[in-house]
Amino acid sequence: MKRVEFLRPLYAERPDRQERDRLEILTALINAPSFDPVFRNDIMRIPRGHAIYRWECVVAGCERARGGGDLCSIHRQEWAQARERGIGKAAFIAAAQPLGAFASREDAVCRICPERPADRHDLRLCQRHRNRWKLHRQQRGEDADFADWVSHQQVFPGYGPCVVVVCPSLADSPLGLCPGHEAHYRKQGRPGGASLPDSWWQRYEHHGAPVPVGFGDEEAFRSWCRRETVLPWPGQLNLRGLRPLVRAELQWGCSCTPSVPGRAAGTWAGCRSW
Repeated sequence: MKRVEFLRPLYAERPDRQERDRLEILTALINAPSFDPVFRNDIMRIPRGHAIYRWECVVAGCERARGGGDLCSIHRQEWAQARERGIGKAAFIAAAQPLGAFASREDAVCRICPERPADRHDLRLCQRHRNRWKLHRQQRGEDADFADWVSHQQVFPGYGPCVVVVCPSLADSPLGLCPGHEAHYRKQGRPGGASLPDSWWQRYEHHGAPVPVGFGDEEAFRSWCRRETVLPWPGQLNLRGLRPLVRAELQWGCSCTPSVPGRAAGTWAGCRSW
């Protein structure tokens, strides 16, 4: 008799026991030293060039994610044109020029304020310091030295994590939303009517005073924060908000090396965020 059949009467009396036992076993396996730490967190960040779950374009040096198959969307279009001219794929990949990423594959943090997100990935400055640098350049012109300017800047406190439940990013304003979710919030008609006072920086933050947040319906805003989905990032799988057993099963399943590496890599390529 199989062990599960032998124990079935116990499970019948306590229907939640089977789920709890599975979760306990998986939790022990996931916390074991031999378990790949990449899959241990609720946000899995798969490194570039992963042997199984490779997500980046196969063109050497290309920083963009695959857009179907093993090429990014731009290289896929170029490959289609090259194929019509009779060029083989291996020759195309060897000759193709790598492309830079549209943006960082992770949230960039301000180089001056570690608790604030960077508004521009090239300078890595928060909104406040970006505006200060812009003003400095207008005043100094060509004599403006970025490194020297950075060394004299004040560190400002952040606004905490994004209030969207599943989001791991930093908030970009006293409203409590990261830049991406703030854009989603506006696009969806601002449920609950959360808003900041006019000229809030000059009236409040500039003087070190807390910035009040107004609501038409605060519960509607909080409900939107609970329902809103994660923002997609290449090579990242977000498991926040899932039931513990479902999360553990996905973590364990991702850590098990498939018997057909090529097929696994192709499957992962389209998975950027969940």
